Amino acid sequence: MDYKLPVSVATKAQVISVLKNLEDVLDKGIQNSIRAKEGVDFQDFPEVSSALAELVKENDIKVSTENLKSLGKWLEILKSKAPVVRFTFSSDPSNEIVFKLAKWLRDNSNKIVLIRTSVQPSIAAGCIVHTASHRYDFSLRKELLQGIPIFTKHLRKMVANVQEKSEPAKGVSA
Repeated sequence: MDYKLPVSVATKAQVISVLKNLEDVLDKGIQNSIRAKEGVDFQDFPEVSSALAELVKENDIKVSTENLKSLGKWLEILKSKAPVVRFTFSSDPSNEIVFKLAKWLRDNSNKIVLIRTSVQPSIAAGCIVHTASHRYDFSLRKELLQGIPIFTKHLRKMVANVQEKSEPAKGVSA
């Protein structure tokens, strides 16, 4: 079955976290069924993460061991085969930004794309986008480096003007 991945699960690390939570839920379900068969009047209810709950709700999954195992298999495939786009920022992006990027990529590619972020303060602002086959540099650093010849031309002109003004006039002695 094909499931939809909510944008709140945008990174590979989040997929792994949801998968681990799902495995814990399944394990506790098995433990509770064994206790019930043995006549033990105790159930250990698993903690369900908000991401797992949203995933189940968004896909309208009827909670059963079989359906949760199917979801787990899908998450395993997603973890190993989903395309990952890496964004490098000058500082850590907020979750809201990561979720918006994931939504945009998924809407425009019709695929479940996962996001990976990294930080490189030297880019100053903007970001660098890495796909499997390309690198796109939208950083302020790149723009500034491209402007160096223009900057140098203006700087030389300004230095020449300052030198002209600071040289004593000919025929004037001090």
